[in-house]
This record gives sequence, C-alpha cells and structure tokens, in this order.
Amino acid sequence: VTALDLTVENSDNLTVRAGTQIRFNVTRQDTGETVDAAVEVANQTATTGSDGLLNITIDEGGSYRAVASKAETSETTFNSDSVTIDVFEPASLNVTAAYREVTQAYTGDNVTVQADVANSGDRKGTKTINLTDSNGNILDDTTVTLNGSETTTVVLNTTFDSPGTRTLSANDVLAGNVT
Repeated sequence: VTALDLTVENSDNLTVRAGTQIRFNVTRQDTGETVDAAVEVANQTATTGSDGLLNITIDEGGSYRAVASKAETSETTFNSDSVTIDVFEPASLNVTAAYREVTQAYTGDNVTVQADVANSGDRKGTKTINLTDSNGNILDDTTVTLNGSETTTVVLNTTFDSPGTRTLSANDVLAGNVT
C-alpha cells in the first residue's frame, strides 16, 4: 500500500483567487515519484499527466476539498490524499442604489445624494464614488473602503450656481432629477 501526496504549487497557504488556475501535483509519498492520478475538486474530476501535474480553475469563492486518487495496479494499492483550498472572490465594490434627498432646489442650495455601496467580494477593497450630472461632470466624490460582503451608505453633496434641471447619478446609478 502506497500513499499519494497531493500538493498545490501556486498558492499562498492554500488560498487562491477565484478564476485563478490552480496547479496540483500528485506524487508517491514513499518515493516522491510523480503519479498519474485523478483529482476531484469543486465538482470537477480530471487526470494528471504522467508528470503528476494538473491545472484546474475554480470560478466561485468558497472552501473546497481536493482529493487525489489512483486505481490500484497489480503491484500497488494507493491511498488517496486530500487538501482543502480556500478560493476567495476579489473585492468588487459597486453602487447598488442612489437617491436624492430633494427634487427641487434653489440656486446655491445644498443638494444631497445618498448612495448604497456593497462589496460583493470576499476581500477588503476601496473605490471612489462620484456624483455626476448628465454630462458626466463630477460634482462631488468620496472614497469608501469596505471589507468583504460589507455594505455602507455614502453621502455626496453639490450646489448649483444657475437654475435648471439636473440629472444626478452616483457611479452611473441614477439618483434622479433635481430642478
């Protein structure tokens, strides 16, 4: 009976970013020789080459158990080996909703827009949120930093020095018109 040794070559403490190719290496534990074996991870099963190497990509964040196994031969029975890989989603901050506090304002009045911002990734990230008019002019901005899966509301302000109707948005999410 010979044990297999499954290792991940291109990871930092068995943590990789979603969408990154993961390189598995399967060897015999007793001799260190490479082995062609099946590796099952994230509902995928693939076989290494005779060099013992296999590349697999996992696109969704989560914790995955990878198992290497090899059918027995007439001379050898192989015990499987496994490793747990944590796949993380990178930070992805986006405005999910924007709304203005007033629909009418006089010249020189403060106009406030609130924007809900969410980080749909697993990691901490930073993004600048811009308050813009329909011409794309940046009227105010703020920078927000969120941990993974965190949300917040930011406040943006502007004033107008002439009358008229303005269409306001926060990072291309419509907040509405102010007259």
